[in-house]
Amino acid sequence: MANQDSYPLTRGTQQLIRVNLLQNLWRDTNGYLIHPVVGTANKSLKIADVATASGLWLCEFEKEASATHLLYGFDISPDSFIAAEQLPKNVQLKTVDASKPPPAELQGQFDVVHVRLLQSVIMNDDPEWVISHCMQLLRPGGYLQWEEFDPMAAALHKHDVKAQNLEKLVEILQSRVPTSWIGNLPKHMEKQGMQVAAVERKSELAFHHTIMTYLLCLVFEEYANVYLDPHGLPGSGHAMRGLVQNGFGEALKGSYIAHLFQTVVARKPEIK
Repeated sequence: MANQDSYPLTRGTQQLIRVNLLQNLWRDTNGYLIHPVVGTANKSLKIADVATASGLWLCEFEKEASATHLLYGFDISPDSFIAAEQLPKNVQLKTVDASKPPPAELQGQFDVVHVRLLQSVIMNDDPEWVISHCMQLLRPGGYLQWEEFDPMAAALHKHDVKAQNLEKLVEILQSRVPTSWIGNLPKHMEKQGMQVAAVERKSELAFHHTIMTYLLCLVFEEYANVYLDPHGLPGSGHAMRGLVQNGFGEALKGSYIAHLFQTVVARKPEIK
């Protein structure tokens, strides 16, 4: 979510299917949309979803939220937004660039800010620009909930085959860009003055192992098409698609890549 929209994957049908399926897998793994430490019993909460993509997370939360909650989704691109006429009445989607300070009318307005899966746009191992943006959205005492996969914890499980293609995809996943910030996210939040309230790291459910592996293959295929073909070394996109195709075959035979789902919740200090 950089100013020039540096998102390295697609914003078309393939991306929407992938992101919306991940919403269901994430909820199955965590067992909640907003961590219980936050508490959502207040009847007048304002909740923001940064990098909202389609806005599905808000629509799912709306089903269990009070009708008086006000739910806002922000993204640098409106291309994936659910059509306004299809949204619940208390959900609004707006174009906002998280690499800049929020518009004045949004600053200090929200009780909860939710963020998920920004690792593809976090450069130089530094997530603090996102934390700063979210803190500006929050009211004093409000909560930031940030969810990410930790690539460094991805683990290949082989099933009666060498699975050398999936093994190579894990190597690429763990070396493409620095991601130590994910494991250190609580420290980054504390550095900006937030109070960490909860940290959870969970593996996906066993019956999701294979579908998560398919989704990872899909991400690498998108990366080959969108980034490697126009910007990579000659033939690098073709080589990546070969790895993906062969890795998919290994997954069909029972091998899989286990993922670690991380959730960090931190609170903006009250004004004393």
